[in-house]
Amino acid sequence: MAAIRSIVRFSQQNFLVLVIFLAFFARFTATFIVGSTELEHEYAPLVLNMTAGRGFVFYSVDQSNKLTTEFLANPKLLIPSAFKSPVYPFFLLIFVKLFGTGMLGIRLIEVTQAILGCLGCWLIYKIALEKFGQPQAMLAAAGMAFYPLLVYSSTQISDTIIFLTLESLTFWFFIQLEKEFSLKVFLFFSFFFGLFTLARPEGFLYFPFALIWLFLRYPKKRISLLILFAVFCALMIVPWGLRNYFQLGKFVTNTSGGLNLWEGQNRNAVGVPSWYVVPPVGMPETMAKEIFGTGFDRHFEIKQDSIYFRNAVQDMLDYPVHALWLAFRKGLYFWSSLFFGFSFSYAGAKSPIYWLPWLLMLPFFLYGMILSVKEHKKYWVFYLVFLISTAICVLFFVLPRYTMLVYPWVIIFAAHGIWRLYLSGVSLARKVSNGSSGIGE
Repeated sequence: MAAIRSIVRFSQQNFLVLVIFLAFFARFTATFIVGSTELEHEYAPLVLNMTAGRGFVFYSVDQSNKLTTEFLANPKLLIPSAFKSPVYPFFLLIFVKLFGTGMLGIRLIEVTQAILGCLGCWLIYKIALEKFGQPQAMLAAAGMAFYPLLVYSSTQISDTIIFLTLESLTFWFFIQLEKEFSLKVFLFFSFFFGLFTLARPEGFLYFPFALIWLFLRYPKKRISLLILFAVFCALMIVPWGLRNYFQLGKFVTNTSGGLNLWEGQNRNAVGVPSWYVVPPVGMPETMAKEIFGTGFDRHFEIKQDSIYFRNAVQDMLDYPVHALWLAFRKGLYFWSSLFFGFSFSYAGAKSPIYWLPWLLMLPFFLYGMILSVKEHKKYWVFYLVFLISTAICVLFFVLPRYTMLVYPWVIIFAAHGIWRLYLSGVSLARKVSNGSSGIGE
């Protein structure tokens, strides 16, 4: 029996190595077929301005007093920014500083993202192994390795892979803490949680749940752990907030929340950003004058964010039925990956690569979720991720790629559903076979 176990263990290890190798091969190959060839528009001004020693700048004002997100050689005004979360722009900055913005620099970014994608495969394997078992872990690793959009995302200048990696690392250390407390693991969890919150704004929504969990999970040392967790997270978050306080005039970590809320909740909203609707949905003239008609200064992003937020809330109060209908519609968009009811100009939105693999996986995911309810206490943190991710899209807006933020966890539950269906099929086949044997006798 010991020899058999050794063979099985060796085979499982070989399987994981093979999956990770193929995952890297797929991503590396795709880089040279569909990979980005330049810095994407939303990151280019940030990285280029930092490279030029101008700081974290998204908006500039040209000599004709026009606001732009283009990199200007001779700007009239540079507006300090917190419009994008800082982790990914600084990640890009390392490569641009060392290798420039040419093809070499871009390709090295994408190859690094391919390596991070492989790390994600390994992390999801370990998480699924802890929560479900070896067969589900192997299926989940394969799903992460070959899911088309995850392969594609590694080849693009996009924060998706960085966010998923940090989320998975945070998740992994959290699961280790669930099993057994270790100060080293706790400090790693706190560190990566802080980075996670600076990778995308929605990371902050998990903060109160982390505090509640620590408070309930460790009653004998809750005060010391809460303080330690807060201190470690603050070491990551406070420097960025203070930078924004001194540069923008307010302690914030992001200045795009108001815009995102308005795009998802204004009276003409359809559930996606207005610039992807054909014809584009413009803002009211009075609102445009309020934002752009009073000139530009270093507080522009704070002012803009506040105006967007105020108008979004007002539209929600004035049109509550529309807001409720939008909530349902955005939830449907998010979980179906199908967009309908308007003309959508998002590149590839109707491509099967977005919706076909997802719709094929969804029934297995739902079956896995139903099976998990019997042990809901074991899987509560996954449910929390699904709930928060859905709430974010329902409150703000949806894009086809946003579903990727729950791919790892959906893949794990789908793997569980597939494995249990397989076992049910094997069991049924045996019963049929035994019944046939009985009839023959």
